[in-house]
Amino acid sequence: IKPDLSPLIGLKMLEMTLDHGISAVSCVGFAIYGYALGTVERDPDNAYRYGQLAFALYEKYGAKAFLPRLSAIFYEGVHSWKRPAHEMFAPLQSAHRVGMETGDIEFATMCAAVPTWTKYEYQSLVHLHKELASLRERMVMYRQVSFDLVTRPIHQSVLNMIGLSADKAEPTI
Repeated sequence: IKPDLSPLIGLKMLEMTLDHGISAVSCVGFAIYGYALGTVERDPDNAYRYGQLAFALYEKYGAKAFLPRLSAIFYEGVHSWKRPAHEMFAPLQSAHRVGMETGDIEFATMCAAVPTWTKYEYQSLVHLHKELASLRERMVMYRQVSFDLVTRPIHQSVLNMIGLSADKAEPTI
C-alpha cells in the first residue's frame, strides 16, 4: 500500500463502519483518520480525539491483532502533537511484542522503530547507537526495508554525534 493512500483507506474504513456498524477493525480506521487530521489537516486536537476513540474501540473489542497497527499509527503521527514523547515508549514496546506474537512483523517493526526516532533526549547516544544497530539488523532480517531506510539516517546522525563516523559527509552505514 502506498503511504499517500492511507488517509483514503482510513476514510473508506470509516464509511464502511457507518454503513455496516462498528467492528474490531474500526479502531484502525479511526486511528488512520486521526493521523490524517493531524498530518494533513493540521488539526491536532481532533486528531488526538480520534486516536483516543480508536483505543477505546480497541479496548471494547479486545482485538489483540490490531494493537501493533493502531499503536504505530497513533504514536507515530498523533501522540506527539499532544503528549511528551517518553509516554509512548512502554505502549510501543508492548505493541511490538504483540505484533511479533501475532505475526504482524511490519507493524511490530514500526512499533520498535518509532521510539528510536525521538530518543535523543532520553538516553545516552552510545546506548541509542547500540539499540539502532540491533533494530536495523532485525529490520533487514525481517525484510522491512522501508523502515530501515527511515531509520538509517537517524542512526548515521547518532554515529556522527558520538564520533564513530570517520567522515561526516560520507555515510558510515
